Amino acid sequence: MPRPRALVHLLLPGLHPFQGHRASLLKRVLAKSSKQKGKPALSAIAAASYIADFGHFPEHDYYCCDPVYYQADATQALIFSIPFTGFDNDEMSALVAAFNLHFAAQGLQLEYSEGGSHWYLRGLPSAASPEQIPQLDSVIGQNLQPLLLHQSLAGLNALLTEAQMLFFQHPVNQARERLGKLPANGVWIYGAGNLPAPSEINWDLIVTDSPMYKGLASYTDTDYMPIASIVDNWQCLNAKQNILVHTDSLSNARSAGPSHWQQQIDIIEHNYLKPLLSKLRRGVIKGLVVEDGTGRQHHIHRLRSLLL
Repeated sequence: MPRPRALVHLLLPGLHPFQGHRASLLKRVLAKSSKQKGKPALSAIAAASYIADFGHFPEHDYYCCDPVYYQADATQALIFSIPFTGFDNDEMSALVAAFNLHFAAQGLQLEYSEGGSHWYLRGLPSAASPEQIPQLDSVIGQNLQPLLLHQSLAGLNALLTEAQMLFFQHPVNQARERLGKLPANGVWIYGAGNLPAPSEINWDLIVTDSPMYKGLASYTDTDYMPIASIVDNWQCLNAKQNILVHTDSLSNARSAGPSHWQQQIDIIEHNYLKPLLSKLRRGVIKGLVVEDGTGRQHHIHRLRSLLL
């Protein structure tokens, strides 16, 4: 029986819009690819990430409620993510405790796992319409005023504003500012959605650095591999048919500025795109699809002119 040849999906949230300031392999490949609209990336970020962070299925409806930095004036409100690795556990505990004490009367509670990837909020009233809020990585550096002033989001906007007022003068943030660190002067609530049925997930290997997709692999009993392990272990593709290779590195780099974002493009090209194009050219894999996290798909064909 011939060995299976894999179809590989390379999922790169944070790729669109492509902002590379110079010619690159990824830019050339995407320019020559065929394009189509697929399904957006998994929306149930909170539920899937919770499984990875806590090791079990959530017993309540949770939403991601991540600490962020707001920069606002009379005309715009910008938002920037703060990596969880930038907080020590004492800072995290103090901010979460302050939030829970302040919002206890409203029935809201934050939970987090030490070393985890998100804060998780439960008790959010349905009037807040969290399902209408975009994922954090899609709004970084954008003006949020038009979105938050929409009538349907009035309840959520009030909650976000109250959280900003709470965190603005918090001792943790005052200390961070003295040290030249971004203060966590607010939160962003997102990640609503139900997990798909396990039968709807057709990957037989998920390679990722994302707790969300690690949790999805656990939930669906799909083989999982840390993305750092794949760089020297591409032969594992030979025994698989449908593979997801996913990294959050571009999304995480957007708040750090264009040069850091470009550095991540270079890493992705060297570590993932070049090896996959080589395998496609040699017929080791049968196809490569590059997705940007919004559902845009670039289908890479096995053409000599393309696979340089």
